[in-house]
Amino acid sequence: MVTETGEPYFRSCRSIDRHDLKALGVCKAVFTAGEENELVEYVQQMEGMLFELTSMELRQMAYQLAERNKKPHPFDHEHGAAGYDCNKITVNKIWNCDETGMTTVSKSLSKIIFTKEKRQVGAITSAERGQLVTAIICCSASGNYVPPMLIFLRKRMKEELMNGIPPGAWA
Repeated sequence: MVTETGEPYFRSCRSIDRHDLKALGVCKAVFTAGEENELVEYVQQMEGMLFELTSMELRQMAYQLAERNKKPHPFDHEHGAAGYDCNKITVNKIWNCDETGMTTVSKSLSKIIFTKEKRQVGAITSAERGQLVTAIICCSASGNYVPPMLIFLRKRMKEELMNGIPPGAWA
């Protein structure tokens, strides 16, 4: 290996070994690669015999395998299933965010009827082609919500666009 200055860069074998031994991720693996392959083969064998396993049955099987082999594990002891304890996640931490686009251009090419004396015609539809208003709405599983955000495609914001919007909404 060569550095930017052109000088050779060497690293000792011990240093390389030490860095290679670091585990990836936050948690250590409970099963070895052989045990995981054995579990996968069993599930595939059951599938070949047309015996369907649910995800909960597979999690319980993995929990029992860890318990019988006396392996330390972070699995859910209350339900006797592999996977992390679901009680750590509360409903106020689960949020759903959705966006929707609304166009103000009419779909049909119909004629607009108005009185002859008027110089300007007021309409709900936009005169420009392809005007889109995007609304972003977020709410949590506990019932909390963030006021909606409206995105208008404009250089200068007009106050008339804010008439009739929900309280707390921003654009």
